[in-house]
Order: sequence, then structure tokens, then C-alpha cells
Amino acid sequence: MIYMVPLGMKSLLKLDHDSRRSYVRKSFGSTRRLVCSDTTVERVMRQLPCDVFSGVIKKIYQQILGLGLSRISLGAEKQFRIGIVDGSGFGKQYASVVMIAGARNFPLTAEVYVKYGKELSASRRALGRVTKLLGSGWCEILLGDELYGTREDFRRCREEYGCDLLVKAGEERLTIILSDAKGLIFGCLSDESGVEKVSGVDRNRCCEYEVRKVEGITWEGLAYPLAIAWVRETYLKPRPNKPDIEIFWVITTKQGLSCNDMRDLAHRRWQIENGFFKKLSFLVKSKKVYTHNASCLRSLLQMWIIGFCLFEAFLDEISEDDLRQMYGKVRITLGLMLEELRLSFLDLTCRQ
Repeated sequence: MIYMVPLGMKSLLKLDHDSRRSYVRKSFGSTRRLVCSDTTVERVMRQLPCDVFSGVIKKIYQQILGLGLSRISLGAEKQFRIGIVDGSGFGKQYASVVMIAGARNFPLTAEVYVKYGKELSASRRALGRVTKLLGSGWCEILLGDELYGTREDFRRCREEYGCDLLVKAGEERLTIILSDAKGLIFGCLSDESGVEKVSGVDRNRCCEYEVRKVEGITWEGLAYPLAIAWVRETYLKPRPNKPDIEIFWVITTKQGLSCNDMRDLAHRRWQIENGFFKKLSFLVKSKKVYTHNASCLRSLLQMWIIGFCLFEAFLDEISEDDLRQMYGKVRITLGLMLEELRLSFLDLTCRQ
């Protein structure tokens, strides 16, 4: 089940078929002709207890820390351990996923919810489980979308998870929080107002940007002051089905971040969508209906998470220069790297 991800098995039936191959059975020390059918897999997955994966996830996290893959750099000197939480659909069910976004993307856990609109409560359960397993402070800054911009979640992050929460939000969802910040940012623009301002050109995103930030904003009912940034990005090339100008707000309990840091972190929230959800769907077709049973999906996701971490570790080991030497000037794609992993697995099995 774990090897479904690094070997790109896109269904339980494909797992059934591949497990009958001699090199796969040999790699796991099995002499049986039929290792396990797809129907048996689904039946057994429903019965696995949730904590059966905890020890493996903890070891993966410790390896990430030991290899120095857990941190990202902001500017020349700042390094942070960044966590991201978000929900996504898996067939007709949903799950919230918690991930470490460092040098590579390493998911840690998933919490299944079967009804749309229950993401926030599922995410809180997932974050509580990760904190219980790895300890308070497992990440330094947690990134989320505007759904997480509540007093309760800002408080939980500081007091329970041992980190600061940073959310990217639109103005319409957070009018109450932003009222004081807007007065400072747009009402007083002198150097003495405490408003930091920066502008420039982002060549990677092909846009001009302007950021204005203020710190020390209080929100009634929340014991921790907020730093709030207003960001406007003007894109230099047309974007299909997207506006040429995007305006958003960045809100966090983390003090001392620069304007560029807050804008950068707001964009990094998308790493869980592009770096995990879409990639996992490419590898195992996770967006299709594997099962209608929530317990089965939970076990599937936990095993896929472990397999995904193995795949990310492989991608960290292999360099683009090595691939260029093997394949020449062909385009280096995720599919090509997946095929390289399959071949290396087959070569290792044959040598055994």
C-alpha cells in the first residue's frame, strides 16, 4: 500500500495486479502467487486503528529534521519551519491534511470528514494529533487560508501547538479585524505612522507588487497582537480566468516579519495544493472514488502519506544533473522521475 505512491499505482486493482509480479513478491519476501486482492485490501483498511501509523510518522519527522529538510529561508538570514493545513476532496469524501513545507513537501497526517463544510473542525483534530505526537513547536509558523482566521485558531496555535498562525484572506471575510489596520495603512502614510511599505517586481510571478504592513493591532478577545499586511499585485501578462490585479491581506501573530516575508509566506500556502494534493492525484489518482468508507479512506491516506514522503526523499537525493546525463536534453518531468524510481526499484530487486 505504501509503495502505491512511489511506484505510481493508480488503483487498488493495479496494486492487485502488480503484487502478482515475481519481482514485487520477491522484494517483500513472499512466495505466494496471490499476495492480496483489491477487495481484501479495502476490507482490511477499514479495521486499522488510527495510531498504527504514529511511530512511522514520528520517525519520518525526525529524519526530516536530521537531514535539514524541514526549514525554508526567507531573505538572507531568516529560516523557519513552516507547517501548512488545508482540506481537499478525495472522491466523494474530504480530508484535512497537515504538512511540513521545507526543502521538500512532507505531509504528516490526514483527518477525514464526510460532509462538506466541516474542514475547520477536522483540521483542528489533525493539528491536535500532530502536536500530541511530535510535541509543541513542531512548526514555527502555520499557514492557512481565510477559513482559519478566527480568534480560536490564532489562540490554539500560540497556546496549544506552540507556533504562530499566518492566514491569507480577502477583505470581505475579515472586515472586523482589518478596520483598525486599514485606518493606519491608508489613513496615515507618513514615516512616523509605523507603516512599513515596499514595492518591486517579482520576476518569477511576472508581477509588480506593493506591500504595506503594520504591527501591534489588537483584536478584542485575542490576547496576542497581530501583524497585518495589505498586498496588491499587478500581473504583467494576461492570466486565463484570473484578474490582472489581485489584492489580499496577510494576518499573523508572528511579529518582526518584513513586508516581503509576509507576502512570500502567503504565496507558500499554495505548496500544499500544488506540492501535495495535485502531485498525489497524479501518482495514485487520489481524486477518484477509491472507497465510500471513511475509515478505509483514512487508512489509505495515512499509507499514501508515508509513501509520498519516501517519494519526496528520493527526489531530494537525485539531482537534475544526474538526469541530464542519463536522458540528455529531454524535459525533466515528474513522470520521468517516477519512471526512474520504478527502474531503480526493479534493478535493486533483481540484484537481490
